[in-house]
Amino acid sequence: MPVMPRLLILLCVLALNISARGGQRTQLPKLPPNPSFVSLVFFEGGETLTSQFGHIDLRFSYGSTPGRPEDRTVGFGPSEEDKQTRGPLAYIGVGDDLKMEITNESFADRYQDYSRQRMQRLVTLVLDLTAEERNELVESFNAVIATGYPKPYNIFFENCATIVAKFLSDLSPLPRGLMSFVPAKLEKKLRPFAIQREVLASGRDLKRAVLDRHAKLLEGAFEDAVGRSIFEQQLMSRQTEFRVLGYRKLLTIPGGAALLEALLDETESRARAQSIRRFLGRATQFVSVQRSFSLASDEKFRSIRIENGVVTLVADKKVSGLPASRGVSRAETRVRRERRWSFAQLGLRPDARVELDSLVARSGSRSEVYFWLATDLALDRK
Repeated sequence: MPVMPRLLILLCVLALNISARGGQRTQLPKLPPNPSFVSLVFFEGGETLTSQFGHIDLRFSYGSTPGRPEDRTVGFGPSEEDKQTRGPLAYIGVGDDLKMEITNESFADRYQDYSRQRMQRLVTLVLDLTAEERNELVESFNAVIATGYPKPYNIFFENCATIVAKFLSDLSPLPRGLMSFVPAKLEKKLRPFAIQREVLASGRDLKRAVLDRHAKLLEGAFEDAVGRSIFEQQLMSRQTEFRVLGYRKLLTIPGGAALLEALLDETESRARAQSIRRFLGRATQFVSVQRSFSLASDEKFRSIRIENGVVTLVADKKVSGLPASRGVSRAETRVRRERRWSFAQLGLRPDARVELDSLVARSGSRSEVYFWLATDLALDRK
């Protein structure tokens, strides 16, 4: 066979394989019938604007007890791709629509994502439903999984909480008047209709337990309390890059390697632990910078940010204004003060993508601002 036809056939086969793999990635599995329990799962709110109100899923359990790793969790939310390309007005239905995305994952994967990577607690409510009502929920969810949710995401009217609430109120005796578009309020209002409520540990809770177990090892590991505070803040960060900074410090402590392994095994998801181990061994490709700046006794720290390759620390200080009229005491105002460091001054490339965090340590009337930057490994954008 001539070369060109064989090449065309090969390209066609590759295209079909890629298409098939793509279809398999997007095709969600259906829920099995006859769940033993159906639970509301409330994920506590995060630190960003779009995550601060938390999230709601439903968990379908098929064993003798709820909460097994193989349980299924189903939920709704804005498309991850659209979240990157649509503006903030799309969340309230202005302009381009945000596509609705359906998730159907094992409870173990879902729990680890929020608790270990996003550092949030979960609350579960096992709902008081009959076997018939539980099966009706399965059938309704499977219909949506097969066809997709018909409406775009809207933060007020079509969000994770309102959709789950609609399913529950349509297919169970739970009153419609109890429902809410805020996830935390929905969980609170459904507590009287639960036969069991459980709060599951966050990643920070898990890390604290490991650190407490190794308290003696850490007692003399840092020069001062500030160093220990920075280490713990990095270790407890939602940003993986800062946890890598904390883990790297453990490698310099006698006996720290064992603690590092315990933290990775017990407090990180399996995939994230593998990524962190890989980056720990590639120090030349993971640049980090730490600096400190002293504030005067009359100054107050306000913020620190990165813009256009410059780190800007903002503080302000009190100054006396002009004398007020009719004997009123002199007015006071605050004057803004900024200190800037270019990436070049910090030893970074001008186009470097980095993450920034800070800590303010006070001693008497003075404050010291510590800040650190770490190369963005893109782990939290996957």
